[in-house]
Amino acid sequence: MLPGLVVGLVASRLMIVYWFYRLRSVLAEKGWRYTSHLWVLVWIAVFFGSASGLLRMSTVIQEGSTIDNMLLYTPAILYWIALVALSTGMILDAVKRRANIQHNRL
Repeated sequence: MLPGLVVGLVASRLMIVYWFYRLRSVLAEKGWRYTSHLWVLVWIAVFFGSASGLLRMSTVIQEGSTIDNMLLYTPAILYWIALVALSTGMILDAVKRRANIQHNRL
């Protein structure tokens, strides 16, 4: 379990840096404007989930405490928010691209 949490933490940090460095602009250039801004939410959720898992495993946070209970639900909420936001962004981008394609045909 520990290697998976460390890999998740490192990979999410690298992807957040990559998103700020290049991925956001590449997606926006290809016409995925809304999706390019929202994609970072997925990596933030992965980062927070891995960090809270590492804190729980290193016994910084004791099992059964109020903070432990909060950290159990927070990553799940973040994943749902990221999923809804990313899905909405993809739908908005797809509708916008379709409208542009139909407008260009006229």
